[in-house]
Amino acid sequence: LRPDDIIISDIGGVLVWVFWPDANQSGRVVAPGQPVSQTDSLIARLENARADKPRDVKTMIDLASAYLQKIRETADNSLYIKAEALMNEAKKFEPANLNIIAVQAAIAAGRHDFQKSFALAKQLIQTSSSTARYWGLLGDAQIELGQYEAAIQSFQTMVDLRPDFSSFSRIAYVRELYGDIPGAIEAMQSALVAGGSFAENIAWAHSELGRLYLNS
Repeated sequence: LRPDDIIISDIGGVLVWVFWPDANQSGRVVAPGQPVSQTDSLIARLENARADKPRDVKTMIDLASAYLQKIRETADNSLYIKAEALMNEAKKFEPANLNIIAVQAAIAAGRHDFQKSFALAKQLIQTSSSTARYWGLLGDAQIELGQYEAAIQSFQTMVDLRPDFSSFSRIAYVRELYGDIPGAIEAMQSALVAGGSFAENIAWAHSELGRLYLNS
């Protein structure tokens, strides 16, 4: 994607992107016949880990990220409260931890507080400009604030640094906004080839690809 490849179109909807540092899961004991999703299993493991080590910051970050993934799957916005509380607690121990700030930026975006998300993302970039997911957070906020050209540059930087599911799917999104449906299809196909960390990621990408085909 290059800025001169596409022309501006209308914007609709809000996407919240979760950058998952460790998507491995472990089993847990459940009642017979009770289905357990990958995310539910992960949350249970991390909640148990936090009970054992309540001051472990990485566990707090991973658990908050899992809550954000669960929001993607269920639209249970009450989990924002849990995620925010975890990050407030984690900041007491490691106030300069960039992963905490990144989760806070994602929470702000999910709550449509795009000015806050933008400010936090800028803070991340100023500290670590070579981290791809920070550029994704910045680009998301820029899109919602109407800073389209800046968002294109942010997403371009992201995909240059790390061409993966998160960056390709963002490219698909912004290409669609600019009216480039064939380009959006190509980018979403690349996202599926790259693969996501959760089954929901892949299911979402397939549904988005189907919608793009319909729109074409």
